[in-house]
Amino acid sequence: MTNNIKQTIQEALTSRILVVDGAMGTSIQSLDLTADDFGGPDYEGCNEYLSLTNPNAISLIPEDYLKAGADIIETTTFFSYIFRKTVFFLFN
Repeated sequence: MTNNIKQTIQEALTSRILVVDGAMGTSIQSLDLTADDFGGPDYEGCNEYLSLTNPNAISLIPEDYLKAGADIIETTTFFSYIFRKTVFFLFN
């Protein structure tokens, strides 16, 4: 975390409680995406690949958190490490 971001958060915390949210997997599931949204049946359920095959769906999630009043959005890298990529044959 850069000093500027850290300072901004610390200043905000002196006057109010900050709301943190970011349940990406749950939010993706609520979108009712099809195999085509994932890039075909071979990639269905591969949330990592959505950033490439359906970036609009992924970008809507943090926007919804902000609209709901979240101050900070957290997420994970899903399972973007090599093992997860091998499950869906995404080596490159």
